[in-house]
Amino acid sequence: MNLYSSEVEQSLLGSLLLDNKNFERTKGLLVSTFFYHEEHGTLYNIIATLLKEGKIASPNTCRILWEQQTKKEAEYLFDLIASVITTDIEGYCGVIKEYYVRRTLKTIGEDLQINAKELPLDTIIPSLEKEIKPLQKLILSKPIELPSVVVENIIQEITDYAQSDETTKGLATGFKALDKAIGGLKKSHLTILAARPSMGKTALALNIATHTARHYHVLFFSVEMTARQLMIRILSQQSRIPSFAIENEKLSDNQIAILKRVEPKLFPFIDDTCTTIQQIETTIQSIHQTRPIDLVIIDYLQLLGDKNNQNRTMEITNISNNLKTLSKELNIAVLALSQLSRNLDSRADKRPLLSDLRDSGAIEQDADVVTFLYRDEYYNKNQDANKHKAELIIAKNRSGETKTINLLFNGRLTEFTEPY
Repeated sequence: MNLYSSEVEQSLLGSLLLDNKNFERTKGLLVSTFFYHEEHGTLYNIIATLLKEGKIASPNTCRILWEQQTKKEAEYLFDLIASVITTDIEGYCGVIKEYYVRRTLKTIGEDLQINAKELPLDTIIPSLEKEIKPLQKLILSKPIELPSVVVENIIQEITDYAQSDETTKGLATGFKALDKAIGGLKKSHLTILAARPSMGKTALALNIATHTARHYHVLFFSVEMTARQLMIRILSQQSRIPSFAIENEKLSDNQIAILKRVEPKLFPFIDDTCTTIQQIETTIQSIHQTRPIDLVIIDYLQLLGDKNNQNRTMEITNISNNLKTLSKELNIAVLALSQLSRNLDSRADKRPLLSDLRDSGAIEQDADVVTFLYRDEYYNKNQDANKHKAELIIAKNRSGETKTINLLFNGRLTEFTEPY
């Protein structure tokens, strides 16, 4: 089986020469490297160059550049126009791209046959993931939509929301003040929840996960805690039995009966095996194909990858970039937890600032929403006025205002609630 079609490549290029307006339809669907025949990729670039300069791309205007760059006769350009049967531009682009992906996979497979015999697995697999990832993006990529289509979709979305019973556009977090401020956790958005250790960011993320799991598919990646530990926390919150008692004490028959009545749908899917962003991406894409995911939660960014990496800033930057890209490609909401720099502990006012985000400024740049969790009680344990009080600081909100939301923290149940 040939992993190319000369006829399709010729028909596409002939269509572009026949009517230059067709070139716009290839944008976002095709690049010159997708062509099997090198001279066809060269001609595609020549056409693009001429059109960018405001000139007409025809066999006559392409002649000089074609002969210089390919050393082939210009008569071939006229033959391309003659070969056009239909002008199914999108169809041609799809075929050419698919063959490109298949050829690349074949090359990767051939290399893998050799490397599988010689290289260690911890070298082969990351390298294979790195090569496969661009192909996954090509398969998932969508054509650029016309402005009129985008506007029409926005108006339809606004109309549907206005006529629905929903109280928030995004995925409801269970915290009304937060949902009102950010519109819920929105698909294709990256939201950051950051805090210093022991502030309760895992507890808050788990509160959000259990609420969202009532109506949506939630996938929770825990790099710090085991799935069992998190499940015990959920059982504690739902049964009102302290997690310490569930973990360590002999419970009464009544307490056990209460635990058995906890609804299974409140439990998100929890993965405690992934330790790299590549593993997380692979897992998400695999599950998403058969069971579409609405919300992904990652606890937490700085535990991913190699903590001894000398260029830790670059590594965290890549992780942040990948999460933002993934949220857009799969149209899912991503909530990523993050540590904060310990430097803020030396300040008189220890409420976090955007500059406190640890290891990378890219986290702030990539995120659509950045929130900080702060409990003054942690620093001033003897002040009764601060007991059980928490602040969720919205420090960045791409679609709205920044503000502080007041919460209450129940340490026995590792649970956050609203004060009303």
